[in-house]
Amino acid sequence: MSRLKATLRRGLPALVLALAAIGLAGVATGCGGRKPESSGPVTRLRPEDVVVASVDGVPITGARVAAHGRATGLAARQSLDDLVNFELLAQAAARRGLAASPAVVEARTRELARRLLRAEFEARTRPEDIPAADVRREYERNRRHFEHPEIRNVMTVLFPARKGAASPADDARARATAQELAERGRAERPADAKAARAIVETYYGYLEGVRVDRFNTGPGAPHERDWLKTVMTLKVPGSFAGPLRTWFGWQVVFLVELHPARNTPEAEALATIRREMFPLWQRAAFARFLDEVGGRHQVAAHPERLRAAAGAEAPAPGPEP
Repeated sequence: MSRLKATLRRGLPALVLALAAIGLAGVATGCGGRKPESSGPVTRLRPEDVVVASVDGVPITGARVAAHGRATGLAARQSLDDLVNFELLAQAAARRGLAASPAVVEARTRELARRLLRAEFEARTRPEDIPAADVRREYERNRRHFEHPEIRNVMTVLFPARKGAASPADDARARATAQELAERGRAERPADAKAARAIVETYYGYLEGVRVDRFNTGPGAPHERDWLKTVMTLKVPGSFAGPLRTWFGWQVVFLVELHPARNTPEAEALATIRREMFPLWQRAAFARFLDEVGGRHQVAAHPERLRAAAGAEAPAPGPEP
């Protein structure tokens, strides 16, 4: 142990020279003439299998050094020093009886699970692994979000006066109130839809039967032609139009949002859908993966014992030998 520490203190070149000396000692008998005859096939170690250090007989290979370097960004020598120190600490912890600590067992279990998921689950559940048919079906279901003409979201204020049912006096009264609101809205020029709604609620919120609804002018939305023609003249959120005669009464309309026409290329839309589908699809795939793994094991859970386990005292770690 002290010899290894002294070697490591002198640096990696000293360690390499020490290892090289061991190798040279094995071929010294061949120096002085012909090479020794081979007694059979030579087994060559892969570079990553070379033991570059050991702590109480526990080997540290080049593969471990390389993996630690990739994970931390450290150079090879620094990675080697790290792994030697980790092994020293780990062995000291084992001598103190900490290897069986629940926290250590849990950390080891979690790391094993993480490595399994990385090797066998994550490698097979990338966004590009979602079946093309599933992506295409979702695209067809949501095509209108990627291809549509200009859309306006509007808020309508209805003063009821149903055609053929309201008396002339009620109709005139509803129209006059709607006219008043429209003129007030145009005069005050609200900055946005929120300010426009505040005008409605401040001056007309007390009226019984007044309805405030939200509509849009997207594809397939059923609207009367004259109503739609007037609404399409609104350009700025908060701007008012009306009064408009509908089957149900007189309306005043103000613009909430304006969505420009959209014509997304199909390849771009499919990529967007694939990306948005991925989290939900991956969760479903993970559930199937757990079922597959769990099917090869027997699990016995005893949740009724949790309360008793919570009151149990953990054993104290033993002294260092």
